[in-house]
Amino acid sequence: MLNKFKELSDSKLLIEDLGKNLDEQKNAVAALQESIGQLQQETQTMKEAVKTLAQVSQETNQELQNAITTARDLHVELKEDVLNVRVLRGQMQNRVVERLDEELLAIADQTKERLQSFSAVSEDADHFSRRFDAAAKEILRFNDIAQRIKEKDFELNGYARELQRREKEKIELIRKVDSLERLAASLRRKR
Repeated sequence: MLNKFKELSDSKLLIEDLGKNLDEQKNAVAALQESIGQLQQETQTMKEAVKTLAQVSQETNQELQNAITTARDLHVELKEDVLNVRVLRGQMQNRVVERLDEELLAIADQTKERLQSFSAVSEDADHFSRRFDAAAKEILRFNDIAQRIKEKDFELNGYARELQRREKEKIELIRKVDSLERLAASLRRKR
């Protein structure tokens, strides 16, 4: 009987140990379930971050494509404008020269006629001389103006600076896209 009592006592201790182990296992299972819940939340957060990153990358790509298209269009427009300005400059120079020639011929003819008809009167000769000097000054002034017209006056420095600024923006956007792609690739590898 003592043996049975001892066996019962041992069984009771064994049952208590099993109860403690069971409680510990329940606590461990609860902790694991909580960790799994946290991991699921983190996984969901990462999925959303990857979706956002993909969307931002796509938007950046689209903006970059738009910027490149705009830069190309501006480049074409700039070339056309420079060509138009050069043509206009040539036409203006030709018109100025033609006008000067016409005015010189007209002044020379008028002066010649008046000098011939009024050669006897010195006062009229002085008047014509003053007019001729004024015309010569005008001619010199027109020549001075024609010489001051330079090609750089017609160049579109502003457009060139704008293109350079946009080119820098384009390069910066390309760098950002590359960084985002590397980040996305890194995130994929970590999964």
